[in-house]
Amino acid sequence: MKGLSNSGGVLLGRAFVYALAAAGEQGVAHVPDLIASEMKVAMTLTGARAVGAISRESLVKRSTNPAIPLPAATAHY
Repeated sequence: MKGLSNSGGVLLGRAFVYALAAAGEQGVAHVPDLIASEMKVAMTLTGARAVGAISRESLVKRSTNPAIPLPAATAHY
């Protein structure tokens, strides 16, 4: 979603390389299904009904201010 929201190219090559290394040709064939599934979930969570509706406003912005902590569910220790 982040790549699409910035109106730039989306780099997905790494997913195909990992799939090839892990499961060969069958793994590579499965990658588009995984990406489509993840996009459906992300679009549902952000309320986007079409890929064209994804914008920068669709993204959750994290504060860079150390005085403002991340929510407990996303805190990095």
